[in-house]
Amino acid sequence: MKLPKVPHPILIVLVDFTDENFEWDEEIHRNLVFGEGMTVEKFWDQNFHGTVDFIATPISGASDGIITVEFDGPHPNLTDNSEMSLWIAEHLGAYIADYIDPVALDADFNGWLTRDELSVHFVLAGSYEKGGGFATPFNISAYGRALTLSGIKVHGFAAAAEQGLDSDWSEEAQKGRLLSTLIHEFGHLFGVTDKYLMNVNEDGEPEPLHPFGDWSVMDSATYYAGNRTYNPNAMALDKLETGILESAEISSGGSVSLSGIADTLAPLGKLKEAKRVWLDPYKVRSSVLLEHRSGTGFDAPMKNVGLVAVAVESLATSSAFDAPETTYRKGVMIDGTGAAESQGVGDLIDLTTRQDTPGYAADPTWAATAGSISIDSVSTDNSEINVDLQSYGPARGHIRYDRPGVAGYNAEDSSLAAPYWWYRYGSTEGESVTVFNNDTALTQIDGFELRLGGPSEVTVTFYEDVIDNQPYNLISSEAFTIGSESERGEWHRAFLSNPVAFAPGNKIAFSTVIRRTDGQELVVIQREYFDIIASRYSEKSVRNYWRPDEGYSYFTDQGVVYGHMLLMSQ
Repeated sequence: MKLPKVPHPILIVLVDFTDENFEWDEEIHRNLVFGEGMTVEKFWDQNFHGTVDFIATPISGASDGIITVEFDGPHPNLTDNSEMSLWIAEHLGAYIADYIDPVALDADFNGWLTRDELSVHFVLAGSYEKGGGFATPFNISAYGRALTLSGIKVHGFAAAAEQGLDSDWSEEAQKGRLLSTLIHEFGHLFGVTDKYLMNVNEDGEPEPLHPFGDWSVMDSATYYAGNRTYNPNAMALDKLETGILESAEISSGGSVSLSGIADTLAPLGKLKEAKRVWLDPYKVRSSVLLEHRSGTGFDAPMKNVGLVAVAVESLATSSAFDAPETTYRKGVMIDGTGAAESQGVGDLIDLTTRQDTPGYAADPTWAATAGSISIDSVSTDNSEINVDLQSYGPARGHIRYDRPGVAGYNAEDSSLAAPYWWYRYGSTEGESVTVFNNDTALTQIDGFELRLGGPSEVTVTFYEDVIDNQPYNLISSEAFTIGSESERGEWHRAFLSNPVAFAPGNKIAFSTVIRRTDGQELVVIQREYFDIIASRYSEKSVRNYWRPDEGYSYFTDQGVVYGHMLLMSQ
């Protein structure tokens, strides 16, 4: 059984300037996205297993899917991606409105164009040193300048320069570079994060690290060689973080077979060619993700044959510019003896939970999962592995509503591609309340995770519900002292002395009173979606409340999802 296709209307906007003009005509650009052979459309269609239907947006008086606009002025020459995104949002929306009908595209009439309604990718005349490449897969109205088309706001957009830095490259090489950039930036619009990391060298200069190198198109694996462009298949980690597809979990020992990542369509949302072993019973921290790269499809130029093992850490930060040891979406390659660090026959993968994750605390009643994975065979068709697990506890999990997702797939967030965090300041003490609806099979709350901006005294209280902006029917309350050294916040895990019952289908109000003990302003991490998702979260019975200071009344934060908490359950 195949997953259904979800429409993804695409608009390519070519931008000419008075001092910079395009080297190639409109048809060449259109073919890079919608044409035959290796295209942006073909790459993501295959890597999302046929679940995304690229649609060339109908355009008045032009070829569907692409327009050329002539900006009345010079190239802004902004190399800072944030500045460039704001410039595009401020100056180019009016040009697009002449070609399309944004009101008609807004199918749900909410004033926003989400990715299932329209995605916009700008290609700027000139070289990479003037325009670069980036994506803004979130609304940027916080800066006061969201991309707006006839009063309708766009959820996000991407941009790329037509030409690369190397002027001596051949035309085909330049086209290959642009294709790679387009594939990469389109990935961001689907919710895929960068897989490279930015480190600071001994001279204080930013230095890129590439933990996945040639394995991931979201890292450094894009190049032109042998008269063709190479863009390898997306890694399982790329696919999983979108919410479109899920890995199959390994929770017991035994022999497991993995099909090639390019060969198997995913039924019922599960990646048959990707497996995950959770090393944390609550499925939020350490895990090992396994995939088989068979040297077929988009992997063919490298002839990579072998099993790829990635150590993944959750609940850390997710920006490419964060410290490598605290990131999780990028993960870490587990070195092997096969091609390009893949796992070869006879390799042994140790399964050991990292305990140096920021804010890590072990479950006091459950020993950390340990064990190993041995590689028995590797071929172009599949890999056979043997999994040995010790101390793998009963099924547990977590409840949270702040994850990124893709429209139509992820029930926890069906609106935007990537998280966009806000930090609430203003006092040394405050209280937030989130009403959770238990739409899982989990039955009790063992503890919680909080992301704190500094050392704090935290009191957590569970109520039956919130009525007229006031919590009622206290169930349980407990105080904790939690330290934190990070200015922007670290995750901390704490366990309740007495677990709280939380039956499937019920709701519960989770209150956190946070008081900074160092005298600094507290930091509450939240994701704000303005009016775009308020109704969708109302449907999930997820409501948020805030009390800024002692003595103040609660008020509703309806368009906000607090990003500083989750409930650990079994």
